[in-house]
Amino acid sequence: MIEPQSTNQTPQWFSLEQHRLQLGRVLQLCAQVSQQQEMSLQNAILSNLLTTDALLRNVEEVVRMRLELQRIRENQETSRHAWDQLLQLVVLVYEMNEALVRMIATLQQEMNSHVSGPGDEASSVARPCALHLTACPICGAVKDDAIETQFI
Repeated sequence: MIEPQSTNQTPQWFSLEQHRLQLGRVLQLCAQVSQQQEMSLQNAILSNLLTTDALLRNVEEVVRMRLELQRIRENQETSRHAWDQLLQLVVLVYEMNEALVRMIATLQQEMNSHVSGPGDEASSVARPCALHLTACPICGAVKDDAIETQFI
C-alpha cells in the first residue's frame, strides 16, 4: 500500500508544483504590470513637470513683454509730447519772424521815403537815404560785435 499512496501523491505534488509555477508567473506578470504602471506614472509626472516649467517660462515671457510694451508706450507718449512742444516752438518762432519781417519792411519804407523840410525846393519829392543800423530796430539793444546793416 505504500506504493499506491506514493503514486497518489505524485500527481498531487505535480499539480501543486504546476499551481506554484502558475502563481509565480501570475506574480511575475503582476510585478511587470506594476512596474509598467509605476513607469507610466513617473513619465506622466515628468511630463507634467516639463509642461508646468514651460508654462511658467511662457508666463514670465508674457510679463516681460507687457513691461516692455508699457515702457515703449511711455516713451512714445513722451516723444509725442516733446514733438508737440517743438512744433509749438517752431510755430511761435515762425510767427515772430513773420512779424519782424513786416516791421523791418515798414521801417525800410519809412526811411527810404522820408520827405525834406517845408522850406526846401524838393519838398514834394521823396529821396532815398541810407541808414546804418548797429542796434535792433525793435528793442534798440546794441550788441558787441553787431553786424552793421544798411537799409536803402
